[in-house]
Amino acid sequence: MTSIAVELSVDQRGPCALYIVSDSRITWGGAQSRWDSGQKVFASQFTPDIFGFCGDAYFPPLILSQIISQIDAGILFSRTAPPAERHAKTVKLFQSAIRNSQNPPINSFTIFHGSREGEGMKSRFRLWRTRYEKNGRLWKNEELPVEEARSYLAAIDGSGAAHVRRSLSDSQTEPGTSRGAFRVFFDELKLGSDPLSGGAPQLVGMWRIGPGRHFGMIWNRKRYFCGTEVRIGTDFDNAFWFNEKFERADARTLSRLKDAKEH
Repeated sequence: MTSIAVELSVDQRGPCALYIVSDSRITWGGAQSRWDSGQKVFASQFTPDIFGFCGDAYFPPLILSQIISQIDAGILFSRTAPPAERHAKTVKLFQSAIRNSQNPPINSFTIFHGSREGEGMKSRFRLWRTRYEKNGRLWKNEELPVEEARSYLAAIDGSGAAHVRRSLSDSQTEPGTSRGAFRVFFDELKLGSDPLSGGAPQLVGMWRIGPGRHFGMIWNRKRYFCGTEVRIGTDFDNAFWFNEKFERADARTLSRLKDAKEH
C-alpha cells in the first residue's frame, strides 16, 4: 500500500506550488514481503502535470509511465491544452489500458493528478482524484477543491492516511506552512506507524512557471531520486533537492544550501 499526500504551498502573494509526496514501499500480501524503492510519483517534463498513486502496485506505475512518455513526446495533447482536457485524455488512456486486459489481477487503486492553469501570478492549481474499484471494474473521477488561503495537505490517502491525519491534528508546529505539513508526513514515515509504508519519501511538484519536476530527497544522510538511492552520479545540480526539514539541500554535501531558508 502507500502513504501519499498532495500539498499546496502558499506564499505572501498566493498559491506558489503544488506537490505530491509519497513513500517508496511496495508490499506483497504484507510488510514481510516488500521492496522499498518503488516509484509512486511521476512528473511531465513537457507540461505542468504531476501524478501519484496508491493501491494496486503493478498496473498504475506501468500505465503512468506510458502516459508520461506520450505527454513528453507531445503526442497525447499539446503544450497549450487546458488542464481539463489534459486530465480527460489521461483518464481515457488509463481506462483504455485497463480494458486491454483479460482476467488481470488488478486491485483497486487511486490516481491523483495535479495540474496548473496558466502561468505566473495569474496561474491556478487544480487537482483530480480518479478511483478504480476492482469489484465491478468501476471508475470514479472527481476534481477536488483547492483552498488558496494557506499551505496545507489538500489530499491524503493510502494505508498510512489515518496516521498522517492524526499527526496533523495533534501537531502544533508551524501550522499553515509547507514545512509544517511536510514535517508531519516525514515524521510519520520515520516512525513507521504504518508497516505498509516505508523507504525514502519521493516528491514531484510544479511551481507557478514551468513544467512538472522530480525532486531529489536527502534522507538519513543518503540521496534518493524517484524512490531509489543515488549511489553513483556527479551532476547533482541538474535537479533540485530537499532534506527532511523541507529545506533546499546540496546533494554533494548532504547539507542545507548556504542561501536556503533554514526551517
